[in-house]
Amino acid sequence: MAGATADADAASVSAMLRLNAEAVVENTIRFLPGMVSRGRGVVVNVSSTGTFQPVPHMAAYAASKALVQSFTLGTAAEVAAAGVRMLALCPGVTATGMYSKGLVPAVGGLRTPEQVVTTAFRALAKRKASVVDGRRNALFARAGRHLPERASLARAGRLMRAGSAGT
Repeated sequence: MAGATADADAASVSAMLRLNAEAVVENTIRFLPGMVSRGRGVVVNVSSTGTFQPVPHMAAYAASKALVQSFTLGTAAEVAAAGVRMLALCPGVTATGMYSKGLVPAVGGLRTPEQVVTTAFRALAKRKASVVDGRRNALFARAGRHLPERASLARAGRLMRAGSAGT
């Protein structure tokens, strides 16, 4: 869902929000009580590197993934004592069916699904509640937290333009 918000199709954006945010929250809430009652379980919610800052030309997508991140971390703190683990997995551009062949990863490079899954399993083994897949993606995510808002938005805008140059 890349493009200017002013040019976006409201129905398409709403469908994306239902999938990325509502479905994650609803399914977590649906399955969590059974895990808590058994005293064990794992929930992995897929967020994105876009969760760490607003992203021009992908504003609604990044916002939906920020919801996933915040919801997962907050809920992880709630259920940790019950023996349930939660992980917010934050991949960057990944070679999946959703990947646009013309998209050039401007930051973290193109990652494979196998690399992302390996990252998730390693994070679960270390009992992390959140993980960014790939070293370059992790550096990018951390750097965005320390920049002033104006610089962060300008950087994200430049990266979006650089990343879509191949399209």
